[in-house]
Amino acid sequence: MSYTTRKEFLQTSAVLLAAIVTGTSFDFKKNKPLLSFSTLGCPDWTFQQIADFAVQHGYKGIEVRGIKRQMDLTKCPEFLTDESRKATLALMKEKGLVFINLGSSATLHFAEGAEREKNLAEGRSFIDLAQQINCPYVRVFPNRFPKEQDRNTTIGLIVKGLLELGESGSRSEERRVGKECRS
Repeated sequence: MSYTTRKEFLQTSAVLLAAIVTGTSFDFKKNKPLLSFSTLGCPDWTFQQIADFAVQHGYKGIEVRGIKRQMDLTKCPEFLTDESRKATLALMKEKGLVFINLGSSATLHFAEGAEREKNLAEGRSFIDLAQQINCPYVRVFPNRFPKEQDRNTTIGLIVKGLLELGESGSRSEERRVGKECRS
């Protein structure tokens, strides 16, 4: 049986520790997350103020939850028309920023009916907007458990809503890609 000396143990440990630390630091730099913030914290700011603040404080991404107290982003001037969306995207590019998320108010726990359809429609409109401005995510609220409804029923409605919105997003993406190919 061969024994390791204290000196060999310390040398081997130092090399392994250096490899671990070096590997971790390289991985961290490669997968470094974007520092982002939500506009929910600045409800009265213009989009220009939001972008300027992001740059000034070293942010790289923005979750748009509302602008100037307008929570339905599809009604915000920055996103109303093709021209305004292009101008908004140009500002984001100029500032070195990206959209990381659009925060909708769509809730998915409602049973079939007008309220559910209204919320799904909002989710779809946010998905369409997200695709138009190259935003990878849309937040919805699959989180309420009404007392008048069984928990499993609510979970089923939430799952069904998420699947419907996912399917909607796929169709919307296909339409967008098809439109780009025709252009």
